[in-house]
Amino acid sequence: MNHFSDIVGQDAIRDHLQDAVKTGRISHAYILDGPKDSGRHFIAGIFAAAVQCTDIQSDQNGMPEPCGSCISCIQADAGSQPDIIYVRRRPKNGKIPRVLSVEEIRQMRDDAAVKPYASARKIYIVEDAELMNTQAQNALLKTLEEPPAYVVIILIADGTSRFLPTVMSRCITLHMKQVPEETMIRFLMKERGISEEKARLCASFAVGNLGRAVKIADDPDFDNQRKDAEQILAGITEMSFTDIVNIANDIFPKKKAGADENAAAGDEGKKKESIHHLLPDCIPLWYRDVCRLKAGGSTEGLILSDCAEKTGKAADEISYEGIERILREISEYQRELTTTSPETALQLLLVKIRDELRAAEKAKKK
Repeated sequence: MNHFSDIVGQDAIRDHLQDAVKTGRISHAYILDGPKDSGRHFIAGIFAAAVQCTDIQSDQNGMPEPCGSCISCIQADAGSQPDIIYVRRRPKNGKIPRVLSVEEIRQMRDDAAVKPYASARKIYIVEDAELMNTQAQNALLKTLEEPPAYVVIILIADGTSRFLPTVMSRCITLHMKQVPEETMIRFLMKERGISEEKARLCASFAVGNLGRAVKIADDPDFDNQRKDAEQILAGITEMSFTDIVNIANDIFPKKKAGADENAAAGDEGKKKESIHHLLPDCIPLWYRDVCRLKAGGSTEGLILSDCAEKTGKAADEISYEGIERILREISEYQRELTTTSPETALQLLLVKIRDELRAAEKAKKK
């Protein structure tokens, strides 16, 4: 069974939740805010198990930990604790809706009116909570304003901008932090038994997201996908606009009209990823190395160390001003992802990088 001590890189959240269990000052509502794979579900599950545990234990610092052996803990570990309830988007006609509808929240609200079956509290873990429409949030608000004393609601969300202010004001919001790179490296080496070099590479691609770092470390295709992305960047000056469009559309395929967006819950994770899918993550790492080499840095400090010759060639061919413009475009691309379709944003970035490199080649020949 998982424990608070298994939480890595989220010390503030861990301490807050452990203190709530220890003192009994458990809020009726929390928002766990963080990107996919950041550990939100993991933390919510540990907290829920600890709240329901009937034989709570103490760690070496006197802070509470779920015992792992009482009936409640055994059920929680198996996903069958009757008073830990998951609220999620349910497939309708073979599709998963884009929003978490008011119907799901009303069902939760009606269930919350019924006292716990076996525990002192009833805990609702609401997945994809940022996808609640306005009706759903207003329905939730009625429970948040007058919650039964035994109810705890944990909203798992990727961002809080879509929440109504009235919902936000009635929840304790806990923001997932980026895990320090060295912490991820140590974790991967210890828990996944990989070399420091590979752990460092996985951590660099994960950009502070430990769950993503673990997925990358466990992915047998990672090296091939990474090399494919590096090959694209090394040869981008030779690419036509059509080549760039095809690559971007391969990474972010457009939905076909009338096609099922998802056959059922979980199917999305089973889809085969594009061979190019690491390209967006590779671009900033590639140009970080180019910048380092341009400044005379050692190849020992490179992230993509096996590409030293190619990134070194790029550093020789482009000016500092050119690198600066590319880095600005990368930052702009990351901002545009919030307002522009990902394939369009990536197409624009790749075209700008290609044109900047072509201009550098042309200027060098003069």
